[in-house]
Amino acid sequence: MYATLQRSGGVEAVARRLSVSTPLADRLTASLLPLVLGGMRRHLLDDCDPSAGVLALEDLVQSHGGARLAAGVLGYDPIDPAVGQDLAEAILGGPDTHAAVLVHASSQTGAKPEQLDDALRLVAMLAAGYVAARIGAADEIDTAVIAEVKRLVNVDAPANPLDTLLA
Repeated sequence: MYATLQRSGGVEAVARRLSVSTPLADRLTASLLPLVLGGMRRHLLDDCDPSAGVLALEDLVQSHGGARLAAGVLGYDPIDPAVGQDLAEAILGGPDTHAAVLVHASSQTGAKPEQLDDALRLVAMLAAGYVAARIGAADEIDTAVIAEVKRLVNVDAPANPLDTLLA
């Protein structure tokens, strides 16, 4: 997903929205994205039935705006920070986990807390929007869609970075 964010202009959009350099936006995205995907991975694997897990993740993302989330970050119109905040907390599992992610990212990037909080909202919106677009493009939740969503949220990684952080 990181490469997708780089290719699609997601990192540049984060830089523009935060008024920071592209290299800093890249570091912020690289630090936060694995944790956001780890939260999505938790939602995806919460159910034993893979298609039910994809549907649960889709419901979560759609309830916050679906594919429009990424389009909002990539665009130039103002976005409501509360949407990104609610989404990030829903993905990560609540305000305590949200705070732990910010502390971790601060130690990795040296960025200011406000920048990290804003970046987390933007990265969550981009990632969720891309996942929603992929699921929404399918006629049905079949094995190909399940495999693609699992790939997007990095299910095959040996450890979930969010679980590792919280351990």
